[in-house]
Amino acid sequence: MKAKLTTAYIKALDPLTCDKKHYDSEIKGFYLQVNKLSMTFFLRVVIDGKEGAPFKIGRYGQITAIQARELAKNKAGEMAKGINIQEQRQAARRKADNEKKTTLKGYIDNVYGDHLITELKTGEKILKAINSTFKQWHDKQLTDINVFLVSNWRRSEIKRGITHSTINRNIHNLRALLNHAFKISGVVDHHPLAKLVQLKEDKNKIVRYLTPAENIRLRQEMKNRDNRARIERDSANDWRTERGYDLLPIIEINGYSDYLTPLVILALNTGMRRGELFNLCWDDIDFKAKSLTIHGAGSKSGRTRHIPLNGEALGSLIQWRNQSSSTSHVFTGKNGKLTDIKRAFTTLLKNAAIEKFRFHDLRHNFASQLAMQGVDLNTIRELMGHSDLQMTMRYAHLAPNIKADAVSLLSRSI
Repeated sequence: MKAKLTTAYIKALDPLTCDKKHYDSEIKGFYLQVNKLSMTFFLRVVIDGKEGAPFKIGRYGQITAIQARELAKNKAGEMAKGINIQEQRQAARRKADNEKKTTLKGYIDNVYGDHLITELKTGEKILKAINSTFKQWHDKQLTDINVFLVSNWRRSEIKRGITHSTINRNIHNLRALLNHAFKISGVVDHHPLAKLVQLKEDKNKIVRYLTPAENIRLRQEMKNRDNRARIERDSANDWRTERGYDLLPIIEINGYSDYLTPLVILALNTGMRRGELFNLCWDDIDFKAKSLTIHGAGSKSGRTRHIPLNGEALGSLIQWRNQSSSTSHVFTGKNGKLTDIKRAFTTLLKNAAIEKFRFHDLRHNFASQLAMQGVDLNTIRELMGHSDLQMTMRYAHLAPNIKADAVSLLSRSI
Protein backbone atom coordinates (compact mmCIF):
# COMPACT_ATOMS: atom_id res chain seq x y z
CA MET A 1 0.00 0.00 0.00
CA LYS A 2 1.37 3.39 -1.02
CA ALA A 3 0.15 6.91 -0.28
CA LYS A 4 1.65 10.29 0.31
CA LEU A 5 2.61 10.38 3.97
CA THR A 6 1.02 13.64 5.08
CA THR A 7 -0.22 14.76 8.49
CA ALA A 8 -3.86 14.27 7.45
CA TYR A 9 -3.15 10.74 6.18
CA ILE A 10 -1.33 9.74 9.36
CA LYS A 11 -4.02 11.14 11.68
CA ALA A 12 -6.61 9.01 9.91
CA LEU A 13 -4.70 5.78 10.64
CA ASP A 14 -5.86 3.38 13.33
CA PRO A 15 -2.79 1.71 14.89
CA LEU A 16 -4.90 -1.28 15.96
CA THR A 17 -6.24 -2.20 12.50
CA CYS A 18 -4.05 -0.63 9.83
CA ASP A 19 -1.09 -2.18 8.02
CA LYS A 20 2.27 -2.12 9.83
CA LYS A 21 4.18 -0.39 7.04
CA HIS A 22 2.93 2.50 4.93
CA TYR A 23 5.19 3.44 2.02
CA ASP A 24 5.26 6.92 0.57
CA SER A 25 4.07 7.21 -3.00
CA GLU A 26 6.61 9.90 -3.95
CA ILE A 27 9.86 9.22 -2.09
CA LYS A 28 11.32 5.81 -2.84
CA GLY A 29 11.99 3.70 0.24
CA PHE A 30 10.37 6.18 2.64
CA TYR A 31 7.79 4.57 4.93
CA LEU A 32 5.94 4.81 8.24
CA GLN A 33 6.18 1.90 10.67
CA VAL A 34 2.97 1.64 12.71
CA ASN A 35 2.33 -0.30 15.91
CA LYS A 36 0.12 0.04 18.96
CA LEU A 37 2.58 2.24 20.86
CA SER A 38 4.13 4.48 18.22
CA MET A 39 4.50 5.53 14.60
CA THR A 40 8.05 5.88 13.30
CA PHE A 41 9.44 7.14 9.97
CA PHE A 42 12.13 5.05 8.21
CA LEU A 43 14.05 5.04 4.95
CA ARG A 44 15.19 1.86 3.24
CA VAL A 45 18.96 1.75 2.80
CA VAL A 46 20.41 0.27 -0.39
CA ILE A 47 24.17 0.59 -1.01
CA ASP A 48 25.81 -1.01 -4.06
CA GLY A 49 22.65 -3.02 -4.70
CA LYS A 50 22.58 -4.47 -1.20
CA GLU A 51 19.89 -3.63 1.31
CA GLY A 52 21.02 -2.74 4.79
CA ALA A 53 19.31 -1.91 8.05
CA PRO A 54 16.63 0.77 7.59
CA PHE A 55 17.58 4.34 8.50
CA LYS A 56 15.45 5.69 11.35
CA ILE A 57 14.30 9.23 10.61
CA GLY A 58 12.26 9.85 13.74
CA ARG A 59 9.10 9.14 15.70
CA TYR A 60 5.91 10.85 14.64
CA GLY A 61 5.00 13.37 17.32
CA GLN A 62 8.62 14.18 17.95
CA ILE A 63 9.00 15.02 14.26
CA THR A 64 6.33 16.23 11.85
CA ALA A 65 5.41 14.57 8.57
CA ILE A 66 6.80 17.56 6.65
CA GLN A 67 10.12 17.36 8.52
CA ALA A 68 10.30 13.61 7.98
CA ARG A 69 9.69 13.96 4.24
CA GLU A 70 12.40 16.61 3.93
CA LEU A 71 14.93 14.47 5.77
CA ALA A 72 13.99 11.43 3.70
CA LYS A 73 14.61 13.38 0.47
CA ASN A 74 18.02 14.57 1.69
CA LYS A 75 19.14 11.12 2.81
CA ALA A 76 17.85 9.50 -0.39
CA GLY A 77 19.92 12.04 -2.34
CA GLU A 78 23.03 11.20 -0.31
CA MET A 79 22.53 7.47 -0.98
CA ALA A 80 22.23 8.23 -4.71
CA LYS A 81 25.74 9.72 -4.46
CA GLY A 82 27.06 6.51 -2.91
CA ILE A 83 27.13 7.77 0.70
CA ASN A 84 26.44 5.15 3.36
CA ILE A 85 24.05 7.13 5.54
CA GLN A 86 24.09 4.53 8.35
CA GLU A 87 27.87 4.69 8.69
CA GLN A 88 27.65 8.47 8.45
CA ARG A 89 25.20 8.57 11.35
CA GLN A 90 27.30 6.16 13.43
CA ALA A 91 30.38 8.29 12.83
CA ALA A 92 28.45 11.39 13.89
CA ARG A 93 27.29 9.65 17.05
CA ARG A 94 30.82 8.52 17.87
CA LYS A 95 32.03 12.07 17.38
CA ALA A 96 29.25 13.44 19.60
CA ASP A 97 30.00 10.85 22.30
CA ASN A 98 33.68 11.67 22.12
CA GLU A 99 32.99 15.40 22.35
CA LYS A 100 31.01 14.74 25.53
CA LYS A 101 34.20 13.35 27.05
CA THR A 102 36.59 16.00 25.79
CA THR A 103 35.13 18.95 27.69
CA LEU A 104 36.13 19.34 31.32
CA LYS A 105 32.58 18.73 32.59
CA GLY A 106 32.03 15.92 30.13
CA TYR A 107 35.21 14.14 31.12
CA ILE A 108 34.42 14.51 34.82
CA ASP A 109 30.86 13.21 34.41
CA ASN A 110 31.59 10.40 31.96
CA VAL A 111 35.06 9.19 32.89
CA TYR A 112 37.09 10.78 35.66
CA GLY A 113 34.44 11.11 38.37
CA ASP A 114 33.94 7.35 38.66
CA HIS A 115 37.71 6.81 38.66
CA LEU A 116 38.22 9.24 41.54
CA ILE A 117 35.46 7.87 43.72
CA THR A 118 36.37 4.20 43.24
CA GLU A 119 40.16 4.49 43.32
CA LEU A 120 40.88 7.24 45.89
CA LYS A 121 39.73 7.54 49.48
CA THR A 122 39.50 11.30 49.07
CA GLY A 123 37.95 11.02 45.60
CA GLU A 124 34.66 12.72 46.43
CA LYS A 125 36.47 15.59 48.11
CA ILE A 126 38.81 16.06 45.12
CA LEU A 127 35.91 15.86 42.68
CA LYS A 128 34.03 18.54 44.60
CA ALA A 129 37.14 20.74 44.66
CA ILE A 130 37.69 20.47 40.89
CA ASN A 131 34.07 21.25 40.08
CA SER A 132 34.00 24.18 42.48
CA THR A 133 37.38 25.69 41.59
CA PHE A 134 37.19 25.31 37.82
CA LYS A 135 33.45 25.47 37.14
CA GLN A 136 34.04 28.44 34.81
CA TRP A 137 35.89 26.04 32.49
CA HIS A 138 33.30 23.25 32.46
CA ASP A 139 32.45 23.79 28.79
CA LYS A 140 36.05 24.11 27.63
CA GLN A 141 37.78 21.39 25.65
CA LEU A 142 40.50 19.70 27.70
CA THR A 143 43.13 20.74 25.16
CA ASP A 144 42.08 24.39 25.58
CA ILE A 145 43.00 24.30 29.27
CA ASN A 146 46.60 25.30 28.59
CA VAL A 147 49.53 26.89 30.40
CA PHE A 148 48.51 30.41 29.33
CA LEU A 149 44.96 29.99 30.64
CA VAL A 150 46.01 28.46 33.96
CA SER A 151 48.81 31.01 34.49
CA ASN A 152 46.31 33.87 34.11
CA TRP A 153 43.93 32.16 36.54
CA ARG A 154 46.79 31.63 38.96
CA ARG A 155 47.74 35.31 38.92
CA SER A 156 44.15 36.29 39.68
CA GLU A 157 44.09 33.85 42.60
CA ILE A 158 47.28 35.36 44.01
CA LYS A 159 45.74 38.83 43.77
CA ARG A 160 42.76 37.54 45.73
CA GLY A 161 45.11 36.52 48.52
CA ILE A 162 44.93 32.76 47.96
CA THR A 163 48.06 31.02 49.27
CA HIS A 164 50.55 29.35 46.95
CA SER A 165 49.93 25.98 48.59
CA THR A 166 46.18 26.18 47.96
CA ILE A 167 46.70 27.23 44.34
CA ASN A 168 49.23 24.44 43.78
CA ARG A 169 46.87 21.89 45.32
CA ASN A 170 44.02 22.92 43.02
CA ILE A 171 46.27 22.84 39.95
CA HIS A 172 47.59 19.44 41.06
CA ASN A 173 44.02 18.11 40.98
CA LEU A 174 43.53 19.54 37.49
CA ARG A 175 46.87 18.13 36.33
CA ALA A 176 45.91 14.68 37.55
CA LEU A 177 42.68 14.84 35.56
CA LEU A 178 44.49 15.86 32.38
CA ASN A 179 47.15 13.21 32.94
CA HIS A 180 44.39 10.60 33.18
CA ALA A 181 42.83 11.90 29.96
CA PHE A 182 46.23 11.64 28.24
CA LYS A 183 47.80 8.45 29.58
CA ILE A 184 44.84 6.34 30.70
CA SER A 185 41.78 7.06 28.57
CA GLY A 186 43.59 8.57 25.57
CA VAL A 187 40.89 11.22 25.11
CA VAL A 188 43.62 13.81 24.43
CA ASP A 189 46.90 13.24 22.61
CA HIS A 190 49.06 15.39 24.89
CA HIS A 191 49.13 16.84 28.41
CA PRO A 192 48.18 20.55 28.13
CA LEU A 193 49.86 21.47 31.44
CA ALA A 194 53.01 19.37 31.09
CA LYS A 195 55.25 22.44 31.05
CA LEU A 196 53.53 24.38 33.85
CA VAL A 197 55.88 25.02 36.79
CA GLN A 198 54.23 25.12 40.22
CA LEU A 199 54.50 28.08 42.53
CA LYS A 200 57.16 28.04 45.22
CA GLU A 201 55.90 27.22 48.69
CA ASP A 202 57.29 27.82 52.14
CA LYS A 203 57.87 24.27 53.32
CA ASN A 204 58.74 25.50 56.81
CA LYS A 205 55.79 27.82 57.32
CA ILE A 206 54.61 28.34 60.88
CA VAL A 207 51.86 25.94 61.96
CA ARG A 208 48.95 27.00 64.14
CA TYR A 209 48.75 25.50 67.60
CA LEU A 210 47.12 26.48 70.87
CA THR A 211 48.85 28.89 73.20
CA PRO A 212 48.75 27.92 76.91
CA ALA A 213 45.99 30.47 77.48
CA GLU A 214 43.95 29.18 74.49
CA ASN A 215 44.39 25.62 75.69
CA ILE A 216 42.93 26.54 79.08
CA ARG A 217 40.03 28.45 77.54
CA LEU A 218 39.20 25.60 75.14
CA ARG A 219 39.06 23.01 77.90
CA GLN A 220 37.07 25.28 80.17
CA GLU A 221 34.54 26.03 77.42
CA MET A 222 34.06 22.30 76.82
CA LYS A 223 33.24 21.89 80.53
CA ASN A 224 30.94 24.92 80.44
CA ARG A 225 29.18 23.57 77.35
CA ASP A 226 28.51 20.21 79.01
CA ASN A 227 27.40 21.91 82.24
CA ARG A 228 24.94 24.15 80.36
CA ALA A 229 23.50 21.12 78.61
CA ARG A 230 23.20 19.29 81.96
CA ILE A 231 21.30 22.17 83.56
CA GLU A 232 18.99 22.43 80.54
CA ARG A 233 18.38 18.67 80.59
CA ASP A 234 17.54 18.68 84.32
CA SER A 235 15.14 21.59 83.80
CA ALA A 236 13.51 19.80 80.89
CA ASN A 237 13.07 16.62 82.94
CA ASP A 238 11.51 18.59 85.80
CA TRP A 239 8.99 19.96 83.31
CA ARG A 240 8.33 16.45 81.95
CA THR A 241 7.95 14.98 85.45
CA GLU A 242 5.22 17.50 86.30
CA ARG A 243 3.29 16.46 83.21
CA GLY A 244 3.92 12.74 83.41
CA TYR A 245 6.02 12.58 80.24
CA ASP A 246 8.91 10.18 79.65
CA LEU A 247 12.22 11.59 80.89
CA LEU A 248 15.21 12.38 78.69
CA PRO A 249 18.53 10.62 79.45
CA ILE A 250 20.23 12.19 82.47
CA ILE A 251 23.66 13.77 81.94
CA GLU A 252 25.87 12.76 84.86
CA ILE A 253 28.08 15.27 86.69
CA ASN A 254 31.22 14.14 84.84
CA GLY A 255 29.38 13.11 81.69
CA TYR A 256 29.29 14.65 78.24
CA SER A 257 26.36 16.36 76.60
CA ASP A 258 27.28 14.82 73.23
CA TYR A 259 30.24 13.62 71.13
CA LEU A 260 32.09 16.97 70.86
CA THR A 261 34.11 17.02 74.09
CA PRO A 262 35.43 13.43 73.92
CA LEU A 263 36.19 13.87 70.23
CA VAL A 264 38.20 17.07 70.78
CA ILE A 265 40.03 15.55 73.77
CA LEU A 266 40.98 12.52 71.68
CA ALA A 267 42.18 14.78 68.84
CA LEU A 268 44.29 16.83 71.26
CA ASN A 269 45.96 13.73 72.68
CA THR A 270 46.41 11.57 69.57
CA GLY A 271 46.77 13.92 66.59
CA MET A 272 44.23 11.87 64.64
CA ARG A 273 42.83 13.29 61.42
CA ARG A 274 39.16 14.20 61.33
CA GLY A 275 38.32 11.33 58.99
CA GLU A 276 40.21 8.89 61.22
CA LEU A 277 38.16 10.05 64.20
CA PHE A 278 34.91 9.68 62.26
CA ASN A 279 35.90 6.14 61.16
CA LEU A 280 37.06 5.02 64.62
CA CYS A 281 35.15 2.02 65.97
CA TRP A 282 35.00 0.64 69.48
CA ASP A 283 36.69 -2.53 68.26
CA ASP A 284 39.72 -0.42 67.30
CA ILE A 285 40.34 0.53 70.95
CA ASP A 286 42.22 -1.77 73.31
CA PHE A 287 41.34 -0.44 76.76
CA LYS A 288 43.61 -2.94 78.53
CA ALA A 289 46.66 -2.10 76.41
CA LYS A 290 45.68 1.59 76.48
CA SER A 291 46.05 2.04 72.73
CA LEU A 292 44.00 2.36 69.59
CA THR A 293 44.53 1.19 66.02
CA ILE A 294 44.01 3.27 62.90
CA HIS A 295 43.58 0.85 60.03
CA GLY A 296 45.22 1.53 56.69
CA ALA A 297 41.88 1.28 54.88
CA GLY A 298 40.63 4.36 56.73
CA SER A 299 43.81 6.43 56.90
CA LYS A 300 45.16 8.97 54.45
CA SER A 301 48.52 7.21 54.13
CA GLY A 302 46.93 3.80 53.67
CA ARG A 303 49.12 2.42 56.47
CA THR A 304 47.93 0.94 59.73
CA ARG A 305 49.35 2.58 62.84
CA HIS A 306 48.94 2.22 66.58
CA ILE A 307 48.63 5.16 68.98
CA PRO A 308 49.07 4.86 72.76
CA LEU A 309 46.39 6.49 74.89
CA ASN A 310 47.42 8.75 77.73
CA GLY A 311 45.35 9.15 80.89
CA GLU A 312 43.16 11.96 79.64
CA ALA A 313 42.34 10.29 76.31
CA LEU A 314 41.67 6.90 77.94
CA GLY A 315 39.50 8.38 80.70
CA SER A 316 37.49 10.35 78.17
CA LEU A 317 36.87 7.27 76.03
CA ILE A 318 35.81 5.18 79.04
CA GLN A 319 33.32 7.85 80.08
CA TRP A 320 31.99 8.20 76.53
CA ARG A 321 31.68 4.42 76.14
CA ASN A 322 29.50 4.32 79.26
CA GLN A 323 27.24 6.97 77.73
CA SER A 324 27.20 5.92 74.09
CA SER A 325 24.54 3.62 72.68
CA SER A 326 26.57 2.87 69.57
CA THR A 327 28.19 -0.55 69.29
CA SER A 328 30.12 0.26 66.13
CA HIS A 329 31.47 3.78 65.58
CA VAL A 330 32.78 5.70 68.57
CA PHE A 331 31.37 9.03 67.44
CA THR A 332 27.92 9.15 65.88
CA GLY A 333 25.47 11.85 64.88
CA LYS A 334 21.69 11.95 64.64
CA ASN A 335 21.66 9.86 61.47
CA GLY A 336 24.38 7.36 62.24
CA LYS A 337 28.10 7.76 61.53
CA LEU A 338 29.39 11.27 62.20
CA THR A 339 30.25 13.15 59.01
CA ASP A 340 30.61 16.81 59.99
CA ILE A 341 31.28 18.85 63.14
CA LYS A 342 31.97 22.27 61.64
CA ARG A 343 29.07 24.12 63.25
CA ALA A 344 29.58 22.68 66.72
CA PHE A 345 33.36 23.18 66.66
CA THR A 346 33.07 26.74 65.30
CA THR A 347 30.69 27.66 68.11
CA LEU A 348 33.04 26.08 70.64
CA LEU A 349 35.97 28.19 69.38
CA LYS A 350 33.89 31.35 69.34
CA ASN A 351 32.80 30.88 72.94
CA ALA A 352 36.42 30.14 73.91
CA ALA A 353 37.62 33.31 72.13
CA ILE A 354 39.98 31.34 69.86
CA GLU A 355 40.43 32.81 66.38
CA LYS A 356 41.93 31.55 63.11
CA PHE A 357 41.96 27.96 64.26
CA ARG A 358 40.67 24.96 62.30
CA PHE A 359 39.81 21.48 63.50
CA HIS A 360 42.85 20.19 61.61
CA ASP A 361 45.00 22.50 63.76
CA LEU A 362 44.30 20.18 66.70
CA ARG A 363 46.53 17.74 64.85
CA HIS A 364 49.21 20.41 64.46
CA ASN A 365 48.83 21.21 68.15
CA PHE A 366 49.48 17.57 69.07
CA ALA A 367 52.72 17.43 67.07
CA SER A 368 53.83 20.89 68.16
CA GLN A 369 53.39 20.09 71.86
CA LEU A 370 55.39 16.88 71.46
CA ALA A 371 58.20 18.75 69.68
CA MET A 372 58.31 21.41 72.38
CA GLN A 373 58.57 18.66 75.01
CA GLY A 374 61.66 17.31 73.26
CA VAL A 375 60.16 14.25 71.56
CA ASP A 376 62.31 13.25 68.58
CA LEU A 377 60.94 13.98 65.13
CA ASN A 378 60.88 10.36 63.98
CA THR A 379 58.64 9.38 66.90
CA ILE A 380 56.36 12.29 66.05
CA ARG A 381 56.34 11.12 62.42
CA GLU A 382 55.21 7.63 63.46
CA LEU A 383 52.48 8.94 65.75
CA MET A 384 51.23 11.33 63.07
CA GLY A 385 51.27 8.69 60.34
CA HIS A 386 53.47 10.74 57.99
CA SER A 387 54.86 8.76 55.08
CA ASP A 388 58.24 10.50 55.33
CA LEU A 389 60.13 12.80 57.66
CA GLN A 390 59.75 15.80 55.35
CA MET A 391 56.16 16.29 56.50
CA THR A 392 57.27 16.23 60.13
CA MET A 393 60.07 18.75 59.62
CA ARG A 394 57.57 21.61 59.86
CA TYR A 395 57.67 21.09 63.63
CA ALA A 396 61.48 20.99 63.89
CA HIS A 397 61.78 24.66 64.82
CA LEU A 398 59.75 24.00 67.96
CA ALA A 399 62.15 21.39 69.34
CA PRO A 400 64.12 23.01 72.19
CA ASN A 401 67.85 23.52 71.75
CA ILE A 402 68.29 20.97 68.94
CA LYS A 403 70.04 23.41 66.63
CA ALA A 404 71.86 25.15 69.49
CA ASP A 405 73.16 21.81 70.81
CA ALA A 406 74.30 20.83 67.32
CA VAL A 407 76.26 24.07 66.79
CA SER A 408 77.78 23.90 70.29
CA LEU A 409 79.50 20.65 69.34
CA LEU A 410 81.88 22.68 67.19
CA SER A 411 83.28 24.52 70.21
CA ARG A 412 84.37 21.23 71.77
CA SER A 413 86.99 20.77 69.07
CA ILE A 414 88.64 24.15 69.85
